[in-house]
Amino acid sequence: MSKHPYNSALKGNNHIECEPSDFEQLPDGIIFRHDIISDGIPHQMRDCDFIYAEPPWPHGFKIFNERAGVHHNSYNDLALGIANIIEEMPNYIMMPLGKTLLKKLPEPTHVESIQLNGNPSLLAHWHNYLDHQTKTTEELLMRFGSEYDAMGDFTCGYGAPVWSFLDGGGQTFVASDFDGCCVTVMASILRSEGVY
Repeated sequence: MSKHPYNSALKGNNHIECEPSDFEQLPDGIIFRHDIISDGIPHQMRDCDFIYAEPPWPHGFKIFNERAGVHHNSYNDLALGIANIIEEMPNYIMMPLGKTLLKKLPEPTHVESIQLNGNPSLLAHWHNYLDHQTKTTEELLMRFGSEYDAMGDFTCGYGAPVWSFLDGGGQTFVASDFDGCCVTVMASILRSEGVY
């Protein structure tokens, strides 16, 4: 498995300039532009076995907004959008996040520690909990790929979480991001790797 680009606000020259896309159909999944703040709940993910997301930390929120060419008033807008998803969608939902965001969300079923891109993070679970025995988010998603068929991701970036899920044996995905360039890049990566 090759190392794929990761859409991070923390690292230097990792943002890929491209023509944004609104929707990409692949044989085993779809990727689409969707802003959980302005567009609401991504109902396309309702049939997924679980939903996973890596929401931005407060300091990265402004950077991602600038890249996507949108303006949101505050980090609380993001927290409200995520809280609405947790409250309205019955799916098993998981997110690595920090204490700032966790405090703004509904009470999780379970919270533990995990490594996200080599950095310590909390991992919160809602509506369910699978005892996964993993230490990193990559290992976690590969494990979930061996247990579940369908994954949703509403902050997909360039698709690293979905790739780990597929690599673990996952069958299908529904992915979205509010940056249309992420839609383009993720679809290009999956196609170039010969998955499809």
